[in-house]
Amino acid sequence: MDIHQGRAHGTLSSAPRFDWGSTACSLLTFPGSKPLSDLRVHLRSFQPRPLAFLWYSLSDMPPRSTSSSINLLDYDPDLLGTDPFGVPHAARDTPTREPDGRWNNVGGQGRVPQSGGASTNIPFYRKHSFLISRVIAALVGIGLLFVLLYPVVKVIAQHIVNVSQLNIDRVAILQPTNTSFSLHMDGWVSHTGVFSAQIGFTQPLRVFWVNGSREIPLGLFNLEPLNARGKRAYINQTTDFTITDQDAFGRFTQYMITSSNFTWRLQSDELHVQALKFPLSKGLSFKKDITLSGIDNFRGNVILREFQLPNDSPEGINFYSVTTLTNPSPFQLHLGTVVFNLIYENVYLGQGIGTNTTIVPGPNNIALLGRLVPHHGSETELVAAGQLFTQYINGDTSPVIAQGVSTLQNDNSSISWLSEGLQALSLDVPFKSPAPISPIQSIGIGSMSLAFSEAQPWAPVANSRNVQASMHLPFGFNVEVGQIENAFNISRNGSAVAGLSIPLGASTSDIYVRNSTDTEGTIDITIKDTAFSIPDSSKPRFSAFNAELTDLEYEHFQLDGHSRAVVNMSIGTITLDPIKFNVSSGLWGLKGLRGLVSIDGVDVLGGTQDALSLGTNVTINNPSNLNLEIGDLVFQLFKGSSLLGTTLMPNLTLLIGNNSVAAHTAFSPSDSPGGQKVLNDFVCKKDSLITIAGYNESTKIVSLLQAFETISLNVTLPGLKSDLLSTAALTVLPTTGRENNVAHVSVALVNPFTAGLLITDVRSNVSTHGIPLGTIKTSTNFMSAGRSTANSPNLDFGLNMDPAALFTVMRLCAVAAGLSTEQLDGIVRLGGYQYLRTTGGDGSNTSTKRRDNIYTGFNLPNFVDTAFKQLHSDVQLEADVQIGDYRTALQYTQPTVPTRTDETLNLLLPTLARPIVQKIVSGSVLGVNIVLITNPTANSFGTKLSGSITQAGPLDAEISFGTGLTISWSGQPLGTIKMPNINITGDVGAQFDVEANFEIADVGHLTDFTKVLLTEESFDWVISSENLSVSALGITIPGITLPGKAVTLKGLNNLKNGIAISSFDLPANDPAGGIRLTLDTSITNPSQVGIDLSSIGFQAYFGNTNIGPVASSVPFTLAPLATSSLSLTGRLVPQTQQSQLLDVSTIFNNFIHGLDNNVSVHGESAGPKAVAWLNEGIKSLVVETILPNQGKLDIIKSVELNELDLRFTRGTTYDPITSSNDTTAAFTLPFNFPVEIKALEQNISVSAGGAPFAELVIPKGPATTDVQQRIIHLTFSDVPFAVLGGQHSTFQMFLASTMMSTKQAMTLSGKANADADTAIGLLSLTDIEFSASTSIAGLQGLAAKPALVTSLDVNHGFPDYLLIKVNSSLFNPSNITTGAGDVNFGLIFQDQQIGTAILTNLLVFPGNVTYPIDVHFQPQDGAIAAGQVLLANFLQGVTSDSTIQGSQGSTPIDSLKVAMLDIHLTPVEIPALHQNLISYASLELPTNIVQTGIAFASFTLDNPFTASINLLKVTLTITYQQLTIGKIEHIDLSSSPIHTNGHSSTASPQLPFNFNLDPLTIIQLLLSGAQTNHVDLGPLIEIFKIVSQKSNYHPPITTNPSSTAPTCVSGKQFDVADAILNSLKNLKVTLDIDSRVKIDDYPTELAFKQSNVTVITDQTALYLIGVVAPPVVQTLMDGANLTFNAANITNLSDGGFDLALQGALANIGPLDALIEFEEPVTVTWQGNDIATITLPSICAAANVGVPDYHTNAHLTIMDERQFTAFATFLLHNSSFTWTIHTNKLRVTALDTVFDGVSLSKDVTFKAFNGLPGIQVRSDGYTSNSCYSPSYSPSIIVSLCPARHVPT
Repeated sequence: MDIHQGRAHGTLSSAPRFDWGSTACSLLTFPGSKPLSDLRVHLRSFQPRPLAFLWYSLSDMPPRSTSSSINLLDYDPDLLGTDPFGVPHAARDTPTREPDGRWNNVGGQGRVPQSGGASTNIPFYRKHSFLISRVIAALVGIGLLFVLLYPVVKVIAQHIVNVSQLNIDRVAILQPTNTSFSLHMDGWVSHTGVFSAQIGFTQPLRVFWVNGSREIPLGLFNLEPLNARGKRAYINQTTDFTITDQDAFGRFTQYMITSSNFTWRLQSDELHVQALKFPLSKGLSFKKDITLSGIDNFRGNVILREFQLPNDSPEGINFYSVTTLTNPSPFQLHLGTVVFNLIYENVYLGQGIGTNTTIVPGPNNIALLGRLVPHHGSETELVAAGQLFTQYINGDTSPVIAQGVSTLQNDNSSISWLSEGLQALSLDVPFKSPAPISPIQSIGIGSMSLAFSEAQPWAPVANSRNVQASMHLPFGFNVEVGQIENAFNISRNGSAVAGLSIPLGASTSDIYVRNSTDTEGTIDITIKDTAFSIPDSSKPRFSAFNAELTDLEYEHFQLDGHSRAVVNMSIGTITLDPIKFNVSSGLWGLKGLRGLVSIDGVDVLGGTQDALSLGTNVTINNPSNLNLEIGDLVFQLFKGSSLLGTTLMPNLTLLIGNNSVAAHTAFSPSDSPGGQKVLNDFVCKKDSLITIAGYNESTKIVSLLQAFETISLNVTLPGLKSDLLSTAALTVLPTTGRENNVAHVSVALVNPFTAGLLITDVRSNVSTHGIPLGTIKTSTNFMSAGRSTANSPNLDFGLNMDPAALFTVMRLCAVAAGLSTEQLDGIVRLGGYQYLRTTGGDGSNTSTKRRDNIYTGFNLPNFVDTAFKQLHSDVQLEADVQIGDYRTALQYTQPTVPTRTDETLNLLLPTLARPIVQKIVSGSVLGVNIVLITNPTANSFGTKLSGSITQAGPLDAEISFGTGLTISWSGQPLGTIKMPNINITGDVGAQFDVEANFEIADVGHLTDFTKVLLTEESFDWVISSENLSVSALGITIPGITLPGKAVTLKGLNNLKNGIAISSFDLPANDPAGGIRLTLDTSITNPSQVGIDLSSIGFQAYFGNTNIGPVASSVPFTLAPLATSSLSLTGRLVPQTQQSQLLDVSTIFNNFIHGLDNNVSVHGESAGPKAVAWLNEGIKSLVVETILPNQGKLDIIKSVELNELDLRFTRGTTYDPITSSNDTTAAFTLPFNFPVEIKALEQNISVSAGGAPFAELVIPKGPATTDVQQRIIHLTFSDVPFAVLGGQHSTFQMFLASTMMSTKQAMTLSGKANADADTAIGLLSLTDIEFSASTSIAGLQGLAAKPALVTSLDVNHGFPDYLLIKVNSSLFNPSNITTGAGDVNFGLIFQDQQIGTAILTNLLVFPGNVTYPIDVHFQPQDGAIAAGQVLLANFLQGVTSDSTIQGSQGSTPIDSLKVAMLDIHLTPVEIPALHQNLISYASLELPTNIVQTGIAFASFTLDNPFTASINLLKVTLTITYQQLTIGKIEHIDLSSSPIHTNGHSSTASPQLPFNFNLDPLTIIQLLLSGAQTNHVDLGPLIEIFKIVSQKSNYHPPITTNPSSTAPTCVSGKQFDVADAILNSLKNLKVTLDIDSRVKIDDYPTELAFKQSNVTVITDQTALYLIGVVAPPVVQTLMDGANLTFNAANITNLSDGGFDLALQGALANIGPLDALIEFEEPVTVTWQGNDIATITLPSICAAANVGVPDYHTNAHLTIMDERQFTAFATFLLHNSSFTWTIHTNKLRVTALDTVFDGVSLSKDVTFKAFNGLPGIQVRSDGYTSNSCYSPSYSPSIIVSLCPARHVPT
């Protein structure tokens, strides 16, 4: 068919033809069809616009390259030359698209030229037939078009389905089960074409997992129709996914979780597609592979956000962690409760459990609670655990594996495929703390010892017990540090100076847990014999460090290192290695020893040919905290410029404080005039000022050379304090007067030196008062000892031994001493001697009168010593002397030289006295009163003897017994006593009490004697001795004999009636069997002999039954003739025979009924076992005694109903069935040995107020016994607590009283029989009556203890009340369990009812029991304020006291209503939260803080409740230790509240904070912070005093933080910034908060306080310097000293001149400061401003200033007249003073710019003083061509002949 198109006008000679031809149509092919070129359609009157639209719409589809698909875009109308309708492009306009997307053919009229002929014919298109044909043709064309397009549309639709792309954004697996889950998908389908279409899925989509080449079916799901518009269709559907293969789905889940991606294939065969109004395409197939990202084990997407170890668990340590898992997959999985095993280095750490866990795409915060398990016994596991903890606290990453274990849904169901997937999950968790914990906070060094050596100069050995480190850990479990090893470097300016390693175990710690996130303590580091490690690169720094430490007062440094700690935790003992730290520390230095050294004395030690050797005593005060061993130290000595020599301090050790040092000095006085003067002054006792200086050979320890070679000290050398004197000394030898007459004599020199005079030859004659004493003539070689009178030890002196001469000299000396010569004269007469004649002495006649007792108190040696102190000798001495190598001869003569004698003179007296003394001793009488034997051993013992010696003559004497006294018995010696000396009084004798050792001569003989001693009434001893020495009149006479003396003493006589038992006890079972026995006894000893015994043992008998051994438990003394107390311990032995048990039972029954028992004790042992004589002898001792009673005993003390279970019902109100599992009968014995009652029978009547009202009858039966408490326990059940008839009201009142009272009194009476089992055997106790008034603990209204609320959770906020879940204890102090049903109590606070406390099915148990309580917090009206106070108290850590109030409606039980009515529990403490809602706050200061006072604060809101918190309004004040830091003022957050879900945290936005800019407050904040953080503020302390002392001083200075790096840095300034920032670290502040909140839906006002909130500051805190420092800067500037010593004036002009100034700027203060002159300074002279000076900036160093200030300036004259007057004054005066001042000074210090600082300084210069010495010549020039006067060095003016000098 031909297609012709006509128009209304004209004829159509050649119609356009719809003929795509072989080219265009061949491009349109469909699968299984012919090319469109084979289909030719000719239509008339057909409008092509729809087809054109279709064409252009199809042209928008994306191209396909395959030949079997639609490829309309390959058609290019331009290349073909015609449009799709066959019309040439030139013949029609190009169709255009309208703004709404429709196509518009603006041209294309296709007008055809008309042929010739008339125009009067009716146009064919107006003919009726033509119009009808057009209508018919249109209808047919439309029908044919639909027929034509149906297969085309289906093919196109299938193509679109094939080429479309399915994109999945999110897939959520919800409500999983083992066979299905809800699947929610978000995604979109692209390339759907430009048609709007609906795609319907009539069949479920089948899902396959494409795993390599395998296609594994997983399941299927339905999909709602998709609507495609604008080339896209969006998917947002939730459908049910049916799992067809659970095992396959489980494997797929594992793959999805562990792989980076996976492929799903979705298939369906019956798609329906409806595009626009095109026919519905059915039967389309759908097959899409979608590749989605897998979870990939969250590889690389795991971040540990929070990790807490709050406390220990019973088995390990509890942990809480929050981990961010970034899910790269679009899948969302609800895992429910997940369980993970934590593994590190193949070591199982523990298990964590997370609840309600959902994994969504993107970040997920997963919280796990769990427990770290112990690793006891596994060294490998403990090593791994230690490594893990170490890396965590150091901020290092540890690869911890979190291995999935299981998952459980909220309904406790387990999904197999989900569990399989989780079990495949292996998380690589980078276990790392968010920030390094830095557990070592600081290290302080109290004191330290350093030992340097020449052999190891770079390895000084350190020792200290005063190094302490403070430690902090953010954990809450208990930790005990067993051993610690430390290694650290001392660093300065970032460079290591020295290192020190302290071995394991050398440190101890004291660590305690404050709370779940705060464990603190100290580590005491002991450094013992540990050498520093100093590598070669650090040696220069170490030398410099030593030099500064020597020179400075305090040396700052860093300690950078690590510790190795062996830590005991509940998971085991682990090693933390290394624990890194880097902290500030320091040491006190030596201050250069300036003013700390003094010379105390000088000693001459010897001499050489060149120098004297001096010993110098030096005191050095060490001001440091170092004990220093620095080896040999050498200094040079100067007097002015004269070198005197050197001084050596050998092996010097400087301890802290004063040190006395012995120095060796080589002194060469002859080498210089100064040296000679020092020597002369020294001998003349004059002091000399000398200099001690270090030099390049001061020490051989190279590491200390730099430190000591700069030492320079001025010290005073004291002069000699004593004169040089000589004396003589005489010594009598033991042989003098016996073998020969040679004595020893020495000439003594009072020598103040150590190295004295070496005397080589002595020649001397000695006499006194004309009586020759003797002569010396000998060569010798002796040294006069230093600082003493030195006598020649071996100079033989020919002593004149004539007795008459000696007694004559003695009498002369006695008379000179003022002594009476009566006794001496008597002795001379007894000896038959005559005195000699003398010259110059007192020769008084001898005394012939005799008095009684003239020798009492007379001591001949003392007399001789006193007399001979007056001996003066005439000495003529010649001696050859050498001092070291200096030799000289001394000739010395001196009359009346004091001559010293000593006690050796007494050696001449004994010979004369011996016959008299022997006669006296032989006639004396010896008596013994008491003997006490002590410390007996096998061969000896000690004795204490008391006795007397009488008839001992008229002389006071002391007897020394030499070899001792021999004691004999029965004709044979027992042994020897080593007697001490005994003193005798003349004509009286002696009473003695002595201690002496007795050496046994014959053990067997002594054993026999011991038996006699114990059993007989008396015995005899014989005492003798040889070689006694007697001392009388002060002399000792040896060789005296004591003949035998007989002594009779009393024996012990078997201690008849001598042992009394005062008391005994049976305190416990004995480990050896039976019952332990203790006895308190007294023993009366009739003998004069006693004994000290370390032990004594007996066997006790009752009749013939051995009841057991007893022995002394402590050493005791059996005192002679006295009664001694003896405590014995032993045991009653078990008895197996019935007769033996009967005897023992008789003992107990007698005792219980108040009867005595007769017993006997047999000696068994005494003292040590090795002492045979004592142990054998004691066995002969047998003593009868009595075991006393204590009166009739009351055995059963009480019968108690310790537990009652009374279940009240309305039917059993007055006759409750009673059960008890603890009815007790308490019994007693006066002993504590264990007794177990096997059986007991009781009949108990209960009385109250005197009348019985109930009874309990308990039959005999088995019983158990609390042996320790001696309480018999019975149990019974279903026994009526039988209230007697007529006693119901009594019972009711009894219950009411029991409920409310502290104790309910009652009387229990009856009888009991008991069988008692003991360690001896079974005892029967019968007929034991009892009647006891007792009481039971009342319930005390349940108020005996405050109801303790143990947990409180704000569970939910309803609009009208808060539901608060509370666990509270109610303490029932009674033993009664009572059931009372449901109970309601009112909750009262501050006398207002704020809610109701509801207890369901209350069963009150004895004791403190916790009950769940639902509190409806619902204060109304006047109670609202009280309720808000309660909430505020809870939040701010304040315990609130509330009240629980009972009522008549509290219980329905009638008999209990009265009891319940009065229940009033108060106070019921509502515990504080003890957790801050605001845990952290941070402050950030802007640069304009000084101007605005506004900072920015933020905080972290931690919600501890289950309910959510919404912060609507807030006012917050921060205080620190009573200091108000600032305030957040009335912030309204209602439009965007700070919302925090339950048990979570939220960070607030930054809020404006009004910072308190009071300088004193800021200073106090820094001082307090520094003290808390142990920060050394250095000079800041003094700086702060400036502000404090001038609190009202506010100079007009403006400040701003410096925007540039500081340029004035001297290195001498204290690190102020670091000190400030360290002081502000970890501030613990208090927040006062006023707020309005909504807790869920419950609104309320809250005003509360938060304490110990950590505030974090940053570097911006340094901006506060601008607030505090202006007064400091101005004060320091005011106090600075500006001086000039020279001013060079050049380039003079009428307007001014240039100045070159030289001077100093001092006292500038402790800060580096850049001083800039914003404008010239004004010069004022004599009150007039005469000039200005332009000065460049000055860089002043801290503490130093500018000591050598050189600057160039320009002076501009302001007032020429006044300046001329000044110039005149300058020329004619000697000095002048300027005042230079400005108020425009800029000072930059501490990174802060201070503008407007004032400067005003008076500066004085020397002037020209009339120019003396200058002459003016006639030619007008000065006489000197160029002259600078020397008298004015401060101003240099060069006078050169450049101009005339006017006359």
